[in-house]
Amino acid sequence: MTIPKWTGRLVGKMHNNSVSSTDLAKKLGYTNDYISMVLNGKRTPKGARERFEKAVDEIIKERVG
Repeated sequence: MTIPKWTGRLVGKMHNNSVSSTDLAKKLGYTNDYISMVLNGKRTPKGARERFEKAVDEIIKERVG
C-alpha cells in the first residue's frame, strides 16, 4: 500500500493551521474513521483530494475571515 503524497501535504497544512481531522470530518459530513482511512491511504475514493483540499482551505478561510 502506497500512501498518496497529497495526503502528507494536506496533513501538514492541517497541522500548521490547527485544523483537526474532526474539523475536516464535520465540514465534509464524514466520520473521523473515514477521514483517517483516506489520509492514511487505506481508502482512495475518486475525487477525495479535491474535496479534502477544498474543505481544509474553506476551514482556514472561515477562521481568518
